[in-house]
Amino acid sequence: MNLGTIVKTARSKRRMNQTELAEMCGCTQGAISKLESGRFDPSFALVVQISQALRISLSALSKPFLKRK
Repeated sequence: MNLGTIVKTARSKRRMNQTELAEMCGCTQGAISKLESGRFDPSFALVVQISQALRISLSALSKPFLKRK
């Protein structure tokens, strides 16, 4: 599972659309779309904002990064 999939799944569970998440995070809907499709690597600051907006832990979002070698 990659970061985009984790974000999309968590967002869907919260019944939130990409625009709503983007507004909560201070970014664009396009950035969320690219993130979810794996075409954008967000800054750490944006990952923190997404974590807070979706009410999930940073460790849950960081799992894809921890598995890289």
